[in-house]
Amino acid sequence: KRFKAVIGYAAETGIKIVCTHSGKGSDKRTMIKNIASAVDYAASRDITIALENSPLHSVSTITDILPLLKEVPKLRLNFDPANFNLSGVDTIVAAKKLGRYFVHVHAKDSSRPFSFPPIGKGEVPWPHLLRELKTFYNGYLVVEFEGRGDPLAATIQDKNYLEGIIKNL
Repeated sequence: KRFKAVIGYAAETGIKIVCTHSGKGSDKRTMIKNIASAVDYAASRDITIALENSPLHSVSTITDILPLLKEVPKLRLNFDPANFNLSGVDTIVAAKKLGRYFVHVHAKDSSRPFSFPPIGKGEVPWPHLLRELKTFYNGYLVVEFEGRGDPLAATIQDKNYLEGIIKNL
């Protein structure tokens, strides 16, 4: 019910991509059935569902995602390299294997076991990753703040760091 309301709002306001997580706790078949139903409903309203990988949910690795994409062909991805890093997945490998499904990209950094330092201070290889993304992705790069301190100042710092890399690509 709540998901349909979100899709209704997105349709009314012209939003074309809705990002979500897989959730956790349900068995794999139930999860796939629920995601497929959500994707079909959203597609009937001309909206794309972008699933975000997350170490806190059922879909966190390439191995989790690829079978799901085969089962639900209209599903797309909200690529979160920091979350892949926290799941122990090489972000460059993830971009190469899954990139054709990206419709949204989060920009944040991470360090294991579980922290979100400013972009460029963690373990995500942002210069290399941005070079890779440039070869196939032309959508938005959305700074996502999950760290500590002043969110506005941190977001501006992260934006400036990324712009410095992008202008030299």
